[in-house]
Amino acid sequence: MKHDIDTLNSTSELSVRDWLDTFGDTDFSDWWEYQLCAAGWWDWFERSDRKRIALTKNAVKILRKIFKSEYINPDTMYVWFKQSLCGDGTLTESLKISDIKTGNVLYSIGYTRKYGWELWDFTEGSHYENTSWEHEVFEGGKLSDVYKFFLNL
Repeated sequence: MKHDIDTLNSTSELSVRDWLDTFGDTDFSDWWEYQLCAAGWWDWFERSDRKRIALTKNAVKILRKIFKSEYINPDTMYVWFKQSLCGDGTLTESLKISDIKTGNVLYSIGYTRKYGWELWDFTEGSHYENTSWEHEVFEGGKLSDVYKFFLNL
């Protein structure tokens, strides 16, 4: 279901399906900070809205690609975004996929210029659940590795 962007805020947890319906065909060209918050940006260090717009457009592409994955329930999961600074000062940009009922993060897809793509799996029963490095599936990979995980390629 497509939502009116002006009525949303950063706490509007749209399902992945509704998020794609609402933001999937947006060109984002004249967006302001409050609209980026409505799209799911919770925390950022980037001063430029243009950079976050580019990241949001990239998220549309990623979500469209993994939408039909057996790991994604587009009606019970929502998406949000965060930028974090690692201990070494590296900026990590991440797309989080969370459970609507509990708010628990299920998957985190991250990117850093320094290390490349990373994927974390926090789902219960995941064979990654008890790894020694906090649920990390891989680090330093490519976007194609993210697709391989979600699409069982």
